[in-house]
Amino acid sequence: MALPANDNRGATPAATDRIRSLNDRFRRSFVGGHVVETAGVVALPEGERIALLLEVRRDTCFEVSNDPYSEHDFGAVEVGGVCFFWSINEDRGALAVRR
Repeated sequence: MALPANDNRGATPAATDRIRSLNDRFRRSFVGGHVVETAGVVALPEGERIALLLEVRRDTCFEVSNDPYSEHDFGAVEVGGVCFFWSINEDRGALAVRR
């Protein structure tokens, strides 16, 4: 997807590329930040929780409709018929996973 010279938040394409790269690296490895899980995620049976976190790490479904700034900082994955949302917050350096 081609980005304008500046998106509506003022980021240059080079800055957006850097943010996307950092977000992808963190999401795939969970290294370099903090993973925060809601109480609902923590309460899942261990196998389901592991499956969920693996799905977050594997998520590559980024489209204009769910990634308008092309930063790969939000997504949704389905595990066991339940949709879970995840997000990366640069200001806190955290990835949050919630139902």
